Amino acid sequence: MECVASSLAPDNALCYLNQCLLAFQYKQDIKAATELAKKAIEVDDRCDLAYAHLAQMYLQQGNQLEAIEAYDKGACGMLSAGSQRTMRSRRSEASVDSCFVAMQLLS
Repeated sequence: MECVASSLAPDNALCYLNQCLLAFQYKQDIKAATELAKKAIEVDDRCDLAYAHLAQMYLQQGNQLEAIEAYDKGACGMLSAGSQRTMRSRRSEASVDSCFVAMQLLS
């Protein structure tokens, strides 16, 4: 599922995340959405939003342990940024909060 945006900006993780959302929400193709989230992480392994999307795809597939691992990696990346907090990481705090809610629901 290659699109114009990712071919023009192959090093931009958000292009792949947008495709991930389209694959999941529009086409209900969880496998493609999962691969696109992984591609976003491959492009930018510090993109905490990519880990949150990957975790959501794992949850949709019933893979709770993989989802928690993905959330953890995203949260660790966000925390290691330290004082370099960006708007993206502030938005992602909501994703981390939802991670803790999901883990509580699973326990």
